[in-house]
Amino acid sequence: MNNILNIWRKEVTDNLRDRKALRQSILVPVLFGVVYAFVFPLLGNLMSSRVEEQGQQSLEVVAIGAENVNDALGAVLESADISLNEYAGTRAELEAEIESAEITLAIIIPADFANAIEGEQPAQIELLTNTEGGSMFNINTSAFRLQSALQGYNQTLITSRLVERGIDPAILQPIDIQQISLTTPEQETAGQNSYLLSILVGLVVAMGGMYVALDVTAGERERGTLEALLLTPASDMEIFTGKLLAVFSITLIPTVATFVAFGLTTNLLPESMSTGAQIPLIVFVGSIIAALPFALAVNVIMMLVAIRMNTFKEAQSAATPVTMGAMFPTIAAGMFPPINPIFFLIPAYGTGAVVGKLAVDGAFPVLPFILSVVGALLVAIIGIVIGMRLFNRERLLYGA
Repeated sequence: MNNILNIWRKEVTDNLRDRKALRQSILVPVLFGVVYAFVFPLLGNLMSSRVEEQGQQSLEVVAIGAENVNDALGAVLESADISLNEYAGTRAELEAEIESAEITLAIIIPADFANAIEGEQPAQIELLTNTEGGSMFNINTSAFRLQSALQGYNQTLITSRLVERGIDPAILQPIDIQQISLTTPEQETAGQNSYLLSILVGLVVAMGGMYVALDVTAGERERGTLEALLLTPASDMEIFTGKLLAVFSITLIPTVATFVAFGLTTNLLPESMSTGAQIPLIVFVGSIIAALPFALAVNVIMMLVAIRMNTFKEAQSAATPVTMGAMFPTIAAGMFPPINPIFFLIPAYGTGAVVGKLAVDGAFPVLPFILSVVGALLVAIIGIVIGMRLFNRERLLYGA
């Protein structure tokens, strides 16, 4: 036991003295937690402001057949601050420009439009759009404004024709559906953070322990210090266990710090950038607790990958799939919550799902947490067993 503690103390001390290790393992995840909490609400505000700004500006739409607009439709477009600019080329040329995103919205009005409306015959108007060109907010807002104006004109025509025939227009809408949202600010905030925290737990666990896990294995092997450690009286199991505990201990620092930073930043945001609701302390404490078994499993796998590498750079390349494997399932959990409790057993996904459920419910989900712990610990135990076999001084020293 003393050998394990001595190795643990050595590795923790060495990595805490290493500024690069501190930056990679602690500062980067913490800064990401702060930025993560700040940037998403900021982007949401910018998007809303941009859409509102676009809605208040005059809208100029390229048109073929602008002269075919009748007075009634012209008045509707004018009231919506929409003007039509006649296109000088052919329809084929216009379609080519839209396909290349030089123009993102156009309208085609047939020559018989006014006559069809006057004769109460179906009249067709074509809207040509390119939803992939330019800013999606400009395109979507412009198309929506034009469609809304046309739909308003369409409804006006229907109403006037019914009135002329002595029919109450209300007959077309026998049920008046009113949707009233009772979502509270707390529920809205919880829904947003369910997704954000699920992603954050995968990111901080993958990033927080990676540098240290690679350094105590491939890094030491590259520097030649691992061989010296293998020549001490400590057994292979004690060396591996001491290193694993050191990696896990250091991973706890950015895990705790990142969630604390995220929580403080989120709760201190001005109301102009948030719903004004505070996130309960249990959400952050529970997220940290849920992350611990997951962190241990990732630490073990990182060490397994790095044990057989000769250089730190090689280990970094080999660890990339592990990092992705830790992050993507948590992202999936944020987007697609489990529909059956058994899914909480899936490593990484289960942890992300627990954190997401915790954010939504505001209470610690006991059964999902137990299942996620079982899944993560199962991976960790299997990894430790394999690690004990791989961390063999004869193999490491002589390549046997």
